[in-house]
Amino acid sequence: MILKIYNIIYLFIFYTTKDFMLISKPSKHFWNWESTDARMKYRSLKNDSKSYYRDANFSLGLILANHLISAADAYWSAKRFNRHVESGFSGVDIKLLPEGGWQVDLSARF
Repeated sequence: MILKIYNIIYLFIFYTTKDFMLISKPSKHFWNWESTDARMKYRSLKNDSKSYYRDANFSLGLILANHLISAADAYWSAKRFNRHVESGFSGVDIKLLPEGGWQVDLSARF
């Protein structure tokens, strides 16, 4: 597989350039790992990077879901609280007047 890619690159350079010295020294112009350990270290870093990216996306999704659920809960809680507080009579106040008689105050919230 890798040799096929190198052959394609070689043919591309051969047919698109007039500089045949470039073709004569592929080791100078193509990528080559210094060692297998360096390649494995790069592969490990790349895989760790992908893993951290997936973790970040998952965490962001959880945060957004939490905010949406919290907003819905706040809406329902406020609606339930306001329905209980604002509806119906809020009180009856009966007072005895100094000149005699009674005063009745009814109050309601809408």
